Amino acid sequence: MNEPEIGTSSSLDTRNVAKSVNQSINWFSGCDKMEILNGVNGKTLSEAGGGKQSISRLCKSSIFAQWIALSIAATGVKKQENLYADAKAAATDYQEAKKAANSSLETGGFSSWVSKPLEIDSFALS
Repeated sequence: MNEPEIGTSSSLDTRNVAKSVNQSINWFSGCDKMEILNGVNGKTLSEAGGGKQSISRLCKSSIFAQWIALSIAATGVKKQENLYADAKAAATDYQEAKKAANSSLETGGFSSWVSKPLEIDSFALS
């Protein structure tokens, strides 16, 4: 495992959200269309500006839906985990990597990885 030098920032500057750009753009190789997002709520903006907004292809629920579809295509079986948090907990490779990363941080004398509140990952696909 690569073990980069990780430490605390010496900068006392905080990010001023009020000065943030109101839009974000993402695209990837093989995709013929870029996605323009509202920087405040993370939803897509229509090409005409304004209009219908939907969730981004980069949000957790979109990526989770793609993971489920890929899992079914690869195995022919739908996983039992309906909640994102349950699927994440059942992903043994992910859990082992997370444990190794936290152990490396502790061994290096750094603080542990900050965990998000549980409710952030407690969602199911509709």
